[in-house]
Amino acid sequence: NWQKARDFYKDIRLKSFGKGKEISIAFLDRRFSAGETFSLDPTYYSEPTLDGQITKCDDYYPPTTTSVDTDMNFMHVGQSKSDPPYYYFTIYRSYVSFNTSGIPDDVVIESATLHLYCISDYSDTDFTIEVYGGSQPIYGDSLDSGDWGCGTSYQSGVSTSTFDEPEEELSFSISPYQINVQGRTQFEIRSSREGTQPSGDEYV
Repeated sequence: NWQKARDFYKDIRLKSFGKGKEISIAFLDRRFSAGETFSLDPTYYSEPTLDGQITKCDDYYPPTTTSVDTDMNFMHVGQSKSDPPYYYFTIYRSYVSFNTSGIPDDVVIESATLHLYCISDYSDTDFTIEVYGGSQPIYGDSLDSGDWGCGTSYQSGVSTSTFDEPEEELSFSISPYQINVQGRTQFEIRSSREGTQPSGDEYV
């Protein structure tokens, strides 16, 4: 919480021992020596009204008929082929949005991590869950069908082959330059196997 951090900073005291002497820095009950650094590690949670899923589904591959859902309690990533007698191909992409405008403009962001929680793995074929950013915010104040492909800058990925359990907490490294201190930070999440026709289920 940045407000708490600002309150903490009020308790930092500098003490000078004269020209050419040391400077003592006290932070609450902790005293820092020369060369030590102090890092804040705030956590931001996504905006439910702007998180969502875009799905393409047709009886041919790649599908083109698009639908958008921002009212789900969960989202899918990957693709699938339905069982006969109805052969339908589906591609799922997920989108997450964070209001990061509360980060002070003059803060130096050294690292960022996106944490997602997988509640089920329906993959017959393993794939890599890939996170894409871009020119932030990548889809703005609403998610619609035209936002498919808004992620243009690959960040990192996690392979479903590494899953030990159906439920997994996933961590994705994000470039610090993606964090938008002026507004929202958003990501598009998709499968590495898009473009290869699925023979069954390969989604989470």
